[in-house]
Amino acid sequence: LGSTQAGSLPRATDTAKQEAAAQRAGDIDAHDSSDSLLTVGELVARYAICRLPECTEQLALEGLADLLLKSGSAAAVVVDGSGKFQDLITETDILRCLWHGVPQNCTVGEWLQGRSSSDLLWNTRRFRESLSDPKVIVPPELPLHGAVVQLQHLPSVSHGFGHLLVCDGKDFVGVLSLLHVASAIAESGWEAIAEVLGVQKTATATVSEFMEPLHQVPFCMPGSTMQQLVQALLKSPSHAVLVADEQGVHGLATAHDALVAFRERLCPSSEAAWPTMSGRPGFLDLRQRAICSDSSVQQAAAAMAAVGSGRPLRHLVAVKPGGTAVVGVLSPVDLLRGIHLATQSGLPPSEASMPSLSPPLAQEAGLEEQRRQPPTPPRPSFSPSRLSMCRSHPVTVAEVLERRRGPEVLTCCTNEVLADACDSMLSAGRTAALVLDPATARQGSAVRG
Repeated sequence: LGSTQAGSLPRATDTAKQEAAAQRAGDIDAHDSSDSLLTVGELVARYAICRLPECTEQLALEGLADLLLKSGSAAAVVVDGSGKFQDLITETDILRCLWHGVPQNCTVGEWLQGRSSSDLLWNTRRFRESLSDPKVIVPPELPLHGAVVQLQHLPSVSHGFGHLLVCDGKDFVGVLSLLHVASAIAESGWEAIAEVLGVQKTATATVSEFMEPLHQVPFCMPGSTMQQLVQALLKSPSHAVLVADEQGVHGLATAHDALVAFRERLCPSSEAAWPTMSGRPGFLDLRQRAICSDSSVQQAAAAMAAVGSGRPLRHLVAVKPGGTAVVGVLSPVDLLRGIHLATQSGLPPSEASMPSLSPPLAQEAGLEEQRRQPPTPPRPSFSPSRLSMCRSHPVTVAEVLERRRGPEVLTCCTNEVLADACDSMLSAGRTAALVLDPATARQGSAVRG
């Protein structure tokens, strides 16, 4: 890890560890008796359900995807033959593999090193957290308040990393994840956690105070390709995207669905990936993910941590009380953000305004207390007809072709080797090229595709 040997972590003296812990913990209230100060080490030891699965560098990436799916975890610990900690690999890595077209038989070790057996290269460290970075390593005695601050300030927490390595000197103790925070809230309740964090106690916190409001949740269309869907998931801090169109919200796509697609080798460029994903056995629809926006955050955290059910729901869809209109999405990332804001201000999170989108009527028919409300999306309509408002008449295909004529248009011939055409597009920085018939002189009649 960095300049350290594999399987070991940077050693720190007791004094240095204590100073680092005090600095990370910040100005936590001095009601910090040993009974009330919840530490990182206690969280890791207490919640066995949050323990990450282990894998070796020889495991194929499709095997890793299957491991994460079966365990319900967002990450796995990479160990050597003797069981020593080597690295941490997350669902973000699988999303990146799907995006870059990395073959499923590429091993974990090859991916971490940035090279596959087919000599495909990629800059893995460009988007992976450096595990030699002190911001990623915390001591077991670090209070929960300090861990929240540490997690929130990780550069990659907005890209799905959200894990801290808990190390006692050079000894690896475990991994603290966002799911540990959800488990603590589920078991102790928001009031108890707020007291530990030094946040002003109020009435029970609700989902609407912590959720990501609808206007901030990424959207994609039901007809999007798998590659477009994965791109949207990578841009989402919680790895969740609402699938919606002018008819309403059809469902929620998550990293879990992308892992299934990677394991089952679904083509990234295949059209309409959503119907394939949502039609598979075990897919969770809106009804199964729904939680009322006025429910307590403890209830939501219990669902996330699989308290009493054994199946974690890391992403919940918030709906209006008594109805089915979607008003937001709640994930462990949103819990962390709410807690961090609360610790900064000393006040609980404030309730967000709640614009809503309704499910399609076909899905509403089976729900109780149906409320027919016209969708009020907080962003431009998905309807393509709105594009015609920008002009006195709609843009025609002929006009587009006329504008694209010129030296900047990339061309290739039907008898050209495909690899050469790809090289030309890479060199020109283009994503498409006009295909010409070499036997025809004039370009106007030479276009084949």
